[in-house]
Amino acid sequence: MTIIGRDDKQTDDLLLEGTFKQDSIRKCSIKSKDIGKPQRIIIRHEDRTSGWFLEYVEIFVHNFLIRFTANRWLNESKHDRNLSVELFSTEQPG
Repeated sequence: MTIIGRDDKQTDDLLLEGTFKQDSIRKCSIKSKDIGKPQRIIIRHEDRTSGWFLEYVEIFVHNFLIRFTANRWLNESKHDRNLSVELFSTEQPG
């Protein structure tokens, strides 16, 4: 995952390690350089044998909860057949 903030500042590629299971929520802590408030993310996976249905990603930073809604498959045989997607934020007080 790459997180992009104001003025197109962005994190390095962030690897979310571990297993992601169906019908589950996974919490991860990451440390990265300060890019300001996240405005968009690019998320992808590399497993060509199985797809992900991604509902949303939430990032809590600077007392704000920022949600990136996907509601789509990341799968080579479903939806638009892409393994990556760029998502834009919606923000809520933390």
